[in-house]
Amino acid sequence: MTISPSRFSGLPAPDSGRVPMTKPSSFLPVARPSLLRSAAGFLALSLAAAGCGDGTPGERALRGMPAFCQEVMPAVDAWVAGFETPVGERYGGTAVVGSIGEIADGMNGLVSSDYTANQHQLFVNLMTLIRLDAGYELEPYLAESWSFNEAGTELTFRLNEGIHWHDGTPTTARDVAFTYRRAIDPATAFPNSAFWTNYVRSDDGVEILDDYTVRFHLQPHAEPLDPWRSTPILPEHLLGDVPPSELRQHPYGTRCPVGNGPFVFAEHRQDESWTFIRNPGFPDVVGGPPFLERYVYRVIPEQTTLLTELLTENLDYYVAPAPDQAPQIQAASGVEFRDFVFRN
Repeated sequence: MTISPSRFSGLPAPDSGRVPMTKPSSFLPVARPSLLRSAAGFLALSLAAAGCGDGTPGERALRGMPAFCQEVMPAVDAWVAGFETPVGERYGGTAVVGSIGEIADGMNGLVSSDYTANQHQLFVNLMTLIRLDAGYELEPYLAESWSFNEAGTELTFRLNEGIHWHDGTPTTARDVAFTYRRAIDPATAFPNSAFWTNYVRSDDGVEILDDYTVRFHLQPHAEPLDPWRSTPILPEHLLGDVPPSELRQHPYGTRCPVGNGPFVFAEHRQDESWTFIRNPGFPDVVGGPPFLERYVYRVIPEQTTLLTELLTENLDYYVAPAPDQAPQIQAASGVEFRDFVFRN
């Protein structure tokens, strides 16, 4: 990954312990003025020029969208609007990331096998039960704790309370159980089905003990926790009635995903960009609202164009540059290479 540090404002130091950024934006024929205020004027003019009729820009933008999106998007707008904007010198700014590919299957972690999609699900829009810390050890995230019985055949997670989906609905044990049951259902075609080889693969394999406690039944094995750092939890109240075989095509994934993570989906332009904004209601217990106000992921198929955009400061991050571009990048002022440890 190559970055241009000069364009950042309001980003935390690497060791700050706060979420600095995590969301791309995809643009369909819809903009969400309450989330992307800078786009509202342009959208209103565009729709007026197209003769789209009466109503606010937000109302007009929803026309032609799937019924699911028409219901959930206003709820997300209303929930986000209920919080005050964080204040402080470190808050604010937009990070623009560029790469060659779309975020395939969007934010639906039950059907996507794309690495870029998975990274945005885990670190931008959604949450996993556990995650890796700076030393690559497992630590709590959506789950505040976990425990095993003596035989190693039961794994119990206690969830953090106060974490909400971006429409204001609490995230509970029902969502965890729902995600697991859909993941083990062959009709879903979950791409990482081997995760559950030593779990009891049936509805009885998971118990909801109370609103914030969930228990899994399994055979003793080496890494029973590992799947839960890579499997984002999905909202049962929005997807529970969707047949498993229809999840891949459901508009939740790419048209109007509703997450519970540090960034709220704002916009998707197919084969162009994804945009996410800060989740102002992200609890302090899991990091608090990000310092970054907005995160944009741009789809730029040509690596030559990606490099040009980076060097002209239209990108902050260029993901996976071509090896033969290294000399030019290294010679550029204000640009640096960064690498990271990859653990699949």
